[in-house]
Amino acid sequence: MASIAGQPYPITTFLDRTMVGKITQLITLLSLGASVYADSSVWGTDFVVPFAGIADRVGNDTLYLFLLPATPTRCTIEWTSCSDKQSYRMELELPDTRRNMLVPVPRDHMIDAQNGFACGVVRIHSNDPIHVLALVDDSLKSEAATILPVEAWGRTYIIPTNPLPIGTTSRAIIRTTIVASGATAVLITAADHSVYIGKTTLEAGEQVRLLLHENEQLTIESEGVHESQAMGIIVQSSRPVGVIAHVLYDSACTVEQLLAAEYWNTRYVIPTYPKPAGSGAVGTDYAIVAAVSDSTVVRLTNGETSVLSAGQCTRFAIGEATLIDATQPISLVVVHNPDDKTNRYCMTVMPPIGSWLSRVVLQLPQLRRGVYRTFSEQYVAVVADSIALATMKFDGAAWVSTMMSISGTSLVAAHRRSGDGMHTVQSDSGAFAPWIIGFGEKYAYATCGDFNAGRYPYLFARWRITDDTVSSRDTFIVRISLEDIVYPPQLLQTNPPERVRVRVRWNSTVATPLDRALQSSMIGSYHVEWIESDVPAGASAVGMTLAELRLLSALGELPAFPIEIDSVVWLDASGNAIMSRYEQVGGTIVVNDIWQDRWGVRLVSPNAGTLTVRVVPNPIDRYGTVILTGLGKGESVIMELYDAMGTRHCAITPTPSELTDGQIPLVRADYASGLYFLRIVSGKSSLIVPVVFQ
Repeated sequence: MASIAGQPYPITTFLDRTMVGKITQLITLLSLGASVYADSSVWGTDFVVPFAGIADRVGNDTLYLFLLPATPTRCTIEWTSCSDKQSYRMELELPDTRRNMLVPVPRDHMIDAQNGFACGVVRIHSNDPIHVLALVDDSLKSEAATILPVEAWGRTYIIPTNPLPIGTTSRAIIRTTIVASGATAVLITAADHSVYIGKTTLEAGEQVRLLLHENEQLTIESEGVHESQAMGIIVQSSRPVGVIAHVLYDSACTVEQLLAAEYWNTRYVIPTYPKPAGSGAVGTDYAIVAAVSDSTVVRLTNGETSVLSAGQCTRFAIGEATLIDATQPISLVVVHNPDDKTNRYCMTVMPPIGSWLSRVVLQLPQLRRGVYRTFSEQYVAVVADSIALATMKFDGAAWVSTMMSISGTSLVAAHRRSGDGMHTVQSDSGAFAPWIIGFGEKYAYATCGDFNAGRYPYLFARWRITDDTVSSRDTFIVRISLEDIVYPPQLLQTNPPERVRVRVRWNSTVATPLDRALQSSMIGSYHVEWIESDVPAGASAVGMTLAELRLLSALGELPAFPIEIDSVVWLDASGNAIMSRYEQVGGTIVVNDIWQDRWGVRLVSPNAGTLTVRVVPNPIDRYGTVILTGLGKGESVIMELYDAMGTRHCAITPTPSELTDGQIPLVRADYASGLYFLRIVSGKSSLIVPVVFQ
C-alpha cells in the first residue's frame, strides 16, 4: 500500500504501477492562500462517484477528482475495475487546507470492455470533511460537477426530460446514473415517453423495481423532448441514493448531481451566466423547474406562471436574474445556451434561498494541454441581499463587480472573473448563494460552489392555542388544537403521522401546572412540557383538540404572558420522525390583577388605595398578628394564604371587632416552614405581604 505525503511541488512518482495499473498522471498539489469553510452539506466524509454517464464517450485517462480538505486529514480512494474485477486503493494525505488535489481515475477501469458499458464506481472516505468535484475532459467536451456526500442523498428524484434549449431541434440523450451506498430497492417510473435500462425498454407510464447492491450503479437513458412542459422520470428508493444527470447533445455534455426532493424548497433565484470575452451573440439561457406535488403553482417576478403536477417539469427562458416562488417544493436546474457555439452548453443545480451561506471556499478546476488552459475564463458568481453584498470580500479584499438588481426584491446578482484554484468568499452581514462557471474555446462547465443542503420540512401544520383572561386565583385549561395540516407529497413515500409530540413553554413565575408532579418541569425561568397525542387519520384531525394544559395562575409579575410551542415532532407508525414545520396562532394569557410592589414581591392589583398591612412578628413561629390600617368604614375584608407555588391554602374571615381594632390573629397551624403570601382584599383595594413560617 502506498501513501502520498503532502508536498508543495508536483510528485513525479507516487504509486506502484502494479497497484494502480495505467495511472501515469501526476497528482498536483496547489499551494493557495485560503482557509476552508466546512459547515455545509456539500462537505462530507463519505462520497460515491460514478462515471457511467460519460466514461464511454471521452478519451483515455480523462476522468478526474478534485479534493479539497477542510482540515489536514487522510483520505482513502477505492474502486473495483470493470475490466479485470480487481480492487484498487489509494491512501492520500491532505495535509494543508491551502492546497487542493487533482486525482486522475483510469477511464478503462470504469468501463466493461466486453460489453462496452460503464460500470465503475469510486468510493472516497476521509477522516474529516472534504469537498469533491468530478471532472471529465477530452477534445470535444469538458464539464465539472459538485459531488454530494452520501449524507446529503435522498430517496425521491425527478429527472427532467426537457433540458433542450428553447427553439432548438437538436436531438439529445438524457443519460442518468443512479448509485447506491448500500443495498437498495429502486423504483423507476417512466415519463410520458420510453426509458431504456440496458436492453430493457420501459414504456411511457410503466414502472420497474430493481435491487442495487452496495456501490452498484444503474444507468438509464431516454431521448430528450422539446415540449416546454413534460413529465420527468421519477426515481424512488427504499434507502438514499445519489443521482447524476448527463445531457448529451451537439457533441456537448452537461453533467450535474441532482438534489433529492427531500432537500427542495419553494424560493429560488434564477441567475444569469456571464458573457465570456470575445463571444458573439449570447443565446437565451433557461431554467428547468420540477415539482413534487400536484397543483404546484410556480411564479416568476416577471409575472410568468405555470401550474405543475407531481413529477412534471417546465422551462423558463432567462432574460435577467429572476426570483421564483412556488406553493409547493420544487427544484431548479439552470442551463447555459450560447448561440455562437464558441462556448458549450453547461448546467448547474441551484440551491434554494434557505440554504445560502455567509462564507464559502470555492474550488475552480483547471486542466492544461501543454501550455494551453482548458478553461481560459473562469468566474465566481453570487446572488445576495444588497446589504450582504456591500460587505462581501473576495480572497480577503472587497468584492468589486457590476451589480444586477433582481426585479421586485432586495436581492442582487454579481459575477467577477477569477483564476483557477481556491477562492474564499464571505459576507459580514448576510448569506449568499455562490456558483462557479468556466469557459474555453470548446469547453464550459458550471456548478454550485457550496450550499447547506437542509431537508425540506414537507409536512406543514398550523396549531391554535386558546387565548384567555384569568385572575391570580384562577385555574384554567389551555387547549392546543390542530387548525390545519398539509401532508407530505405522495411521491416522497412518507408514512402518514400516527402520533405527535408538542413541546410548550411559558413563564414559570406566572403560571404553574395544576398537576404537582409536573411542577418541577422547569428550564431556567420557564416551564417546559412535552404533550403527546394520537393523530386521527386524514383531515379529521383538523379542528380537534389534541392536547390540554391545566394550569394555575399563581402570583406573577406579568400582566400578560405567552404560551408558546417551541417544538413539534410527528411520528409515523414505526416511530420514525417526519420532517415538518408549523405555525402557531394565539396563546396569550392576560392576568387582570397582577403587579409588583417596592420589595419586588409579586402582587395582585395596582389598587392598594389607602390600605396598609403589616404582619408582626415576621417570621412567625406559632402565632402572629395582621395589622390593618386605612380600612373604609363598614368595608368587609377577605384574607387568603398562598404558598410560593401559588397554591391557595385557606381563607380567613375577620370578625367585626377584629376589623374595628385593625388587628387580626394569624395562626400557623400545621403549615410547613417556608415562604407564604397573605392576600388581603377590601373593596377595590388589594395587597399581598410575604409571611415566613419558621
